[in-house]
Amino acid sequence: MSDFPGVKLLPGFHVHRPDSVHLPLNEGLDAFKEDDSLDPGYFEEVAGRALLLLEERTDPDDGLLLVTNGYPAHPGVISRYLKRPELKYRMDSRRDIWQDGDERIPVSRLILPCKMKDIRWRPLLLAISGQDFGRHPRLRRTGSRYPPDVFVLNEAKREIFYMYDDRGCDVLEWRDNEIQQWRHEPVIQYMGNPEGR
Repeated sequence: MSDFPGVKLLPGFHVHRPDSVHLPLNEGLDAFKEDDSLDPGYFEEVAGRALLLLEERTDPDDGLLLVTNGYPAHPGVISRYLKRPELKYRMDSRRDIWQDGDERIPVSRLILPCKMKDIRWRPLLLAISGQDFGRHPRLRRTGSRYPPDVFVLNEAKREIFYMYDDRGCDVLEWRDNEIQQWRHEPVIQYMGNPEGR
């Protein structure tokens, strides 16, 4: 609460916040081939773009919190993306309630203190990118009403990175609004120009 005042990590947490920037990840891409079959390369590219953004914003020694919400089932599938199995013993679990209109949905939350080197990011982001298409691997578990949400909180940079599916991600920051430049510059242009970073 001290680093991210007033933020509850629930669906729609970032809407209408001036410190939030939406970054499209599928710009210029098509999920389907000419024969209307899914193109696996599409999801690889989307996950690669998300990883590039995350790596661009995160230093190796930054303290991170990987937060996973399940609705309502426990989001324990996140352990398959840990590079060392013993990291799962660092996880803390919490419960919350998501008020969706008139409905109160229980939320199961896992919180893992980690660093970039601890997580298999590409497979995790690949699973997030394909979740609306029924692709495997899947983050959603039996008993879940919705796919889980995965948030990366960077305590050093005071940022929250949230990739919601193949369409894009949102970044909230409490720094000098450095990321606000991306409101006026297409992410694909930024990512395609390593010299301009």
